Amino acid sequence: MAWIATFLACIVASNWAITHLGVDHGPDAPRTIPVGFGLSAPSGVVFAGALFALRDVIHERLGSAAVLVIIIVSAPVTMIAASPGLAVASVVTFVVAETVDLLVYRRIRASGYATAAIASNLASSLIDSALFLGLAFGAAQALHGTLGLTLGKVGSSTITVVIMLVIVRRVRHPSDPVGTAPICLSEPWWR
Repeated sequence: MAWIATFLACIVASNWAITHLGVDHGPDAPRTIPVGFGLSAPSGVVFAGALFALRDVIHERLGSAAVLVIIIVSAPVTMIAASPGLAVASVVTFVVAETVDLLVYRRIRASGYATAAIASNLASSLIDSALFLGLAFGAAQALHGTLGLTLGKVGSSTITVVIMLVIVRRVRHPSDPVGTAPICLSEPWWR
């Protein structure tokens, strides 16, 4: 339940951040933050990227069918912190990108957790970025911001996986002060 609650919190936080954090570019553009390499992305990227990593964990714990139900049921949660136009763009994008993430992850999961998570997060981040920016802010924003948003989401999902690794390692090996307890990235480490 903690993974699902965190997943839902990230949905709300992502939509809140895009209208409250970062550089304000006016009413017809998202607020942005720098993501590296001279690129910027809508500020919700911090939480949006985390969604993909959390979805992979929920998939491992509950299976594909449960993840599809969670994706569909949680999509309306986006309306809590977003304007109606942003909410519609977010819901459509959320369902499409999370479904792509799930399908890619499930298809290549036999190659190991890390490979599946990275590949699925990259695919869904690219689709999510282009679709969201296009629906919410128009084609010009999609052309201009897709690369930065994708980079930010992949970075955010990677950081989320690392944070989860550290937390799980500390829970499983509390007496390991220097972090030398082994973690196998090909198998689920959050169980």
